[in-house]
Amino acid sequence: MFAAAGSVGSDVLTKNTFQTFESANRLPVPFSKSINSRANFPGHPVFVFLDFDGTLVEIASRPSNVYLSRERKQSLEALANTAGVYVAIVSGRVLDDLRHRIAAANLFYVGSHGWEWMGPDGCVHRCGIDRRVAEALQNLYDQFSHRTAQMSGIILEDKNVALALHYRMASEQSAANVRSEFLTAIREYQERGVALEVLYGKGVTEAKAAGRNKADAVAHLLSRYAPGALPIYFGDDQTDESAFRRLHGSGITVLVAETPRPTFASFYLKNPDEVYKVLRLLIHKE
Repeated sequence: MFAAAGSVGSDVLTKNTFQTFESANRLPVPFSKSINSRANFPGHPVFVFLDFDGTLVEIASRPSNVYLSRERKQSLEALANTAGVYVAIVSGRVLDDLRHRIAAANLFYVGSHGWEWMGPDGCVHRCGIDRRVAEALQNLYDQFSHRTAQMSGIILEDKNVALALHYRMASEQSAANVRSEFLTAIREYQERGVALEVLYGKGVTEAKAAGRNKADAVAHLLSRYAPGALPIYFGDDQTDESAFRRLHGSGITVLVAETPRPTFASFYLKNPDEVYKVLRLLIHKE
């Protein structure tokens, strides 16, 4: 259980090109026409960071219903095998689940919002969490698991360093009620000094061990494996904003959303299909 607006031009892109947005009060601009090949990044190794749900795959009603298609898997592997390109999947899913659903070689896999990760060599790294946090997550699971099991459209997911309450399939009233109770229970632990934080996603609210996030994972992988690389981060959710903000002025940040929203990302693509179009361009040097 719980272990302790408008298109940019096609000029050559460099790190300095992306010092554009100073806060999350700005809307991103379309990214689909901003590169036309890997040649847009002369002299730079590239480290591509990708969220999973909503970025590499479409959001599903149940997290267990999501898998990567063969074609998309082949695109990721081709990108990871391109000279000068590193690829990492950065997700809130637990590491083992993420690897199972993608099953592509030569990638970095980051699970649980940065609390665990695996390199292409297969070596797994996991960070332990504070005992009080582990106990709080276990207590929250015990408190809500039986009730949510009896509720239509509500799923409580144990994510080791987090507890995710999914309500995408529930009625609006049921979702509002159980979410309110969940947040109240989390707040009680926070008021007692337990280092829990709340994350909000698309039809999900999480109680998570504080202290690490996706931005930390990105910074760690860059510094350890490719300190000179140009980072490109694709993500669709609020949990990706920490990475967007961390890479401001030093990388390319792309929100995946049908309708752009205020964000720390500088650019946007509409959906996973558009993401793969960009990834395929990065595979080719000409």
